[in-house]
Amino acid sequence: FWQFAKVAKASRHRDKLPAAPFHVARIVAVRHQDCGPCVQTVVNLAKDDGVEAAVITAALVGNVDDLPESLRDVYHFADAVAGRTGDEEAYRERLKKVFGDEAVIELAL
Repeated sequence: FWQFAKVAKASRHRDKLPAAPFHVARIVAVRHQDCGPCVQTVVNLAKDDGVEAAVITAALVGNVDDLPESLRDVYHFADAVAGRTGDEEAYRERLKKVFGDEAVIELAL
């Protein structure tokens, strides 16, 4: 339990990332887990953090083309990490250029 509690705390850490990319990544990750209540919780947290409804909706339904370019990369990066596809490296480099190294570490959490 205590190990899980540490991981849960780390997954909420956000210092360098703006709200939208942080929450897009969280939405993608919880969708992979197929947990309806978890998805709703993450959506509520995104709304409370001021993320636009259109961004939340696009991330929820997978309409990647409806996201701004930097958020498309966040979506694809999170999808690759959560799906363990091994395709995240190209997105990681592009995200570093937009958000910086520390922000990409936050995304990976």
